[in-house]
This record gives sequence, C-alpha cells and structure tokens, in this order.
Amino acid sequence: MIRPLVAHLVAGIALAASAVSGVAESFPVVHNEPVIIRILGGKDGRPLGRLHLTLIAGYDQNDMREQLFREEVLTDEKGQVRLSNQLANLPWLQVWVGKKSLCQTHPRNTSYSVELIRHDGLSAPNHCGTATVENKPGVFTVFVKNKAATSAVANADASPDSGTPCNRRQLVFLLPGLAISLH
Repeated sequence: MIRPLVAHLVAGIALAASAVSGVAESFPVVHNEPVIIRILGGKDGRPLGRLHLTLIAGYDQNDMREQLFREEVLTDEKGQVRLSNQLANLPWLQVWVGKKSLCQTHPRNTSYSVELIRHDGLSAPNHCGTATVENKPGVFTVFVKNKAATSAVANADASPDSGTPCNRRQLVFLLPGLAISLH
C-alpha cells in the first residue's frame, strides 16, 4: 500500500519540477525559427530552382514510411524552400526531389534530425561530385544529380511528346515522306 503511494508522490514531484523548470515550454514544443531546404547541383554546387520536392516528416520511422506528414512544394529561383511550421516542429525529415536523383545512398530510407538542422545546419552526402557547402544553422542542403543543359536540349529534341514546341527536325520526323520547307 505504501509503495504505490510513494510512486505517486515521486511522480508528482517530478511533474511539478518539470513544470517549474519549463515554464516557457509547452507540449508539443513549437519552434518559430525558420528551417530552409536548399537544393544544389552535386557537380557544380549551383542552386536548382523550380524543382518539385516531396517533404516527409514524422516522429519515428513508422510515420516516415506511412508518410503521415507530407507536403509537396516548389523551390524558388535560388533553389530554396522554407519548411512549413507543421513539418519544422517534427523531429525527423526526408526530402525527395521529383524527376531527379539525389546524390546520397538510400535517400528514401534516410531521415535527418530537424533539431540538428535548426541548431547547426546540415548537408546530405554528395556522391555526385565535389561540391560542398558550409553548414549554417537552420539550413538543410541536399545535393542532386544535375545534367548539363545540352543533354536536356538533346532529350527534348528526341521525344516528340516532350511538350516543347515542334521544330523543323521534329516535323520531318513526325511526317516522313512529306517535304515541308519552313522559313
């Protein structure tokens, strides 16, 4: 009978002590500092703007796997996006880039500490090249495999359904046997 009473008394004292020491903190903890995600080319370190990102955050790996907290955003011309307040207040983060490969191994299985990003800054591994950055508090840098602009133009010319305006070579390719001269 006395043991449960002592356990309740100790729990009450611990709760009161934590309430006194953390008067300014509420549960869950809300951080107002911004967290920025920066996307850079792995080879040259240039910012990659207008990329589609999928941001996944959670309390543990189950949340990440289930994608309970997920947002889709576009980077600005500087290759940056600000993490929403909801995701910035969760402990773990994953960043996926649409139609591009990340320069790290197993990107969909790697989660990063938002608290570490907030306090020290963090960079994902770069296995694509030699581009590096200095970590800054509140900034998470992700390196992406970026192809040269010339290969992107060559790919656009090769596929007639790419959504780009047709040029003369595409018309000849699409209409073989017809001699069309456009000036």
